[in-house]
Amino acid sequence: EFDQSVELKFSIDPAVEMYERVSGLNIGGGEKGNLRLKAGLHAGPCIAVNANDRLDYFGSAVNLAARLTGQCSEGELILSDDFRGTREAGDFFQKNRFQPESFTAELRGFGAPRTLWRVRME
Repeated sequence: EFDQSVELKFSIDPAVEMYERVSGLNIGGGEKGNLRLKAGLHAGPCIAVNANDRLDYFGSAVNLAARLTGQCSEGELILSDDFRGTREAGDFFQKNRFQPESFTAELRGFGAPRTLWRVRME
């Protein structure tokens, strides 16, 4: 049986670390000072395929995660309601300064509007 909690924990921390590193690069200005990061996190089943020495993921969960970035402004992390509802996400937000704000949005290919969560990383 697959332990999803391990995978979820290892998705939140790297997302925050990416934002912090990009922010650090932007402090200096210049060529590296124009980086903008948008990210979304979703939890759901997918198919993993190892082909041509590459691991790739397929399925509606992957497609939904990709659509989340379209709801992002720079300096934000967008979470699906499925991801926000996990114990790991709840634990993370309880012990950190980030306060997710709910909103609804239509995601192309997914019909009815969905509840999403915006986290301002700055």
